[in-house]
Amino acid sequence: MELLREINKVFEKKFNLSEILKRINGNVLTVEGLPGSSKALFLMSLFRRIESSIFIMVKNNREASDIYGDIKAFAEDIELHILPSKETLPYDTSPPHKELIAKRVVALNVMLSGKRSIFVIPVRSLVDYYIPIEKYKASIFDFKKGDTYNFSLIAEKLTALGYERVDRVCDYGEFSIRGDIVDIFIPGNYLPYRIEFFDTEIESIRTFSPETQRSKDEIDSVLCIPASEIIIDSEVEDRVRTMSGALPDEVIDEIIDFRLSNVANDNFMAILYDSPSSLLDYIFSSNKENLIIFNSFDECKRQGDFYFNEAKRIYEENKTRYLTRPESVIVPIERELGKLKSYINIVNLASDNINKIDFGFLEKRGYMGRLNIFKEEISKFLEEGYTVVVGANYEGQTERLKEILKVPLKKYDKLHVITVDLTEGFLSRDMKLLVILDREVFNRKKRNKSVFVKSRSMPIEGIMDINEGDYIVHIEHGIGIYRGIERLNSGGTEKDFVKIEYRDGDEIFIPVDQINLLQKYVGYQGRKPRIDKIGSETWKKVKDHVKKSVKNLANELLEIYSVRESLKGHAFSKDTEWQYEFESGFRYEETPDQIRTIQEVKRDMESEKPMDRLICGDVGFGKTEVAIRAAFKAVMDGKQVAVLVPTTILAEQHLNTFNERFSLYPVN
Repeated sequence: MELLREINKVFEKKFNLSEILKRINGNVLTVEGLPGSSKALFLMSLFRRIESSIFIMVKNNREASDIYGDIKAFAEDIELHILPSKETLPYDTSPPHKELIAKRVVALNVMLSGKRSIFVIPVRSLVDYYIPIEKYKASIFDFKKGDTYNFSLIAEKLTALGYERVDRVCDYGEFSIRGDIVDIFIPGNYLPYRIEFFDTEIESIRTFSPETQRSKDEIDSVLCIPASEIIIDSEVEDRVRTMSGALPDEVIDEIIDFRLSNVANDNFMAILYDSPSSLLDYIFSSNKENLIIFNSFDECKRQGDFYFNEAKRIYEENKTRYLTRPESVIVPIERELGKLKSYINIVNLASDNINKIDFGFLEKRGYMGRLNIFKEEISKFLEEGYTVVVGANYEGQTERLKEILKVPLKKYDKLHVITVDLTEGFLSRDMKLLVILDREVFNRKKRNKSVFVKSRSMPIEGIMDINEGDYIVHIEHGIGIYRGIERLNSGGTEKDFVKIEYRDGDEIFIPVDQINLLQKYVGYQGRKPRIDKIGSETWKKVKDHVKKSVKNLANELLEIYSVRESLKGHAFSKDTEWQYEFESGFRYEETPDQIRTIQEVKRDMESEKPMDRLICGDVGFGKTEVAIRAAFKAVMDGKQVAVLVPTTILAEQHLNTFNERFSLYPVN
């Protein structure tokens, strides 16, 4: 965004970063006076002045996400990565999410490549052990058009790198082989690749859509990196086999069968590799001049000590259960920090360090929804020649703020209302700059962002809420009994199948990727349905009868809606300034679906066509707020609103919620 880039330029002109860089050289530099999102200004300006990468150490994933988002807001064109932590306690065997592992292996790969970047790293990731650097480097290879490969070994190689063989590639870390075609979804890429062979030679490489499976753009080559932090190749297998007797047989079998590949289990890192690498080994492997920055060194150290002490506690309480000692599971933070001779420590409080710089930025207090005070204060800053930036994290809120501030916007050129997703506002008297966010004006709570986006893979729907013995309906075979999930060999590949039992003990097995053919049976409570017989005409007759009934219902609805189309309703007025203020006073950040629903409801209200809308959503997803805003809009047009609820308790709850939201307005 142009405005934020200009602010960044002003920061660089105002503060002498060359002098700061001289003071970093070989020393520990303490930086004060950078509250909230102002840290991003410093980090971006510093990155533009040096030739190495920057590694920002933070307390946890949430803090990493905040700093990552702030930097992205000020500069979208830089190489920026998070090495998210698994956020598990030591010795925890819970498998991390595929998308989280993908982000981790991509960040490690960029570190080793030497590509100049900014990395944001939670302490939990700093104290993890990693695959030895040389083994990681040796595992990376190219698929290149025209090159020849031993096709018969591709599946074995990809499996060793942590890729999972499937029938249909939809998610990171998956591959499939059909004839001479290899489909693979490599971490760090938006789309998977389809590689066509002619005998042993690659004939073509194309991206393809995981949803439609259709090929898209053709490319010449693609870099294949591991899909896991654990690589179990023949060398590792041999090492594990030599430990027979020292390790339980089931552990050896688990490792040899590659079941650990996608788990990245900390417990086994010291068993699998003679000398696992630390994160600092990765950081300084490509450039010894890479810069380390702590967002509060003391806080990061405390967090690192916590993980190591937890590892010791868990180990002492379960010595017979765990195979590796605490220092082989968590890197002692003292040892790692002792390797650092030079770094920057960003602190929130005054420091005793002689080598320090104070940028003098201040936190900006909130206004608790008091709009008059807010308007008066920003007008005062504008009169003093300040640039004032008021930010909201989505367009709808930005438009409401523009409406609220329409008078000062016309009067002052230095007032800007923009859409930007920053963490916290700040004030700089040196730069004559005030940045304030809508949540600080209205005391809204910030919705936590995940450090990884939701996977685009296709989830199994409907089976997770069915228990063995429940009735289930197959679209072609009718009603049967669900007998669980069984893993069977199909075409040389292990696959999961849904087992369904029919009359006379007949059974069918449905691949889980055809789950759309099944539905849970819903009938009269307490009444058992008649089980269908495979191949009989009974189910076909039922379907024909249902089709006829649905057709009759459709005709009835068509008649009803044709009458509705001819009716005229009341067209409510456009949003008033009070409506903008009322909606902005909502204390939480709306979800994207909530925003869209509110806009659609108000659009319906402003039309003469009678509204006919059903809003569905789970408990706690904000349906009530949609109704409250619609009710307020109706009241602004002089109408009364009736809210119908099914129980007295719910009526009381809604009354309290409505009273709280309407308390600042003359509404009964």
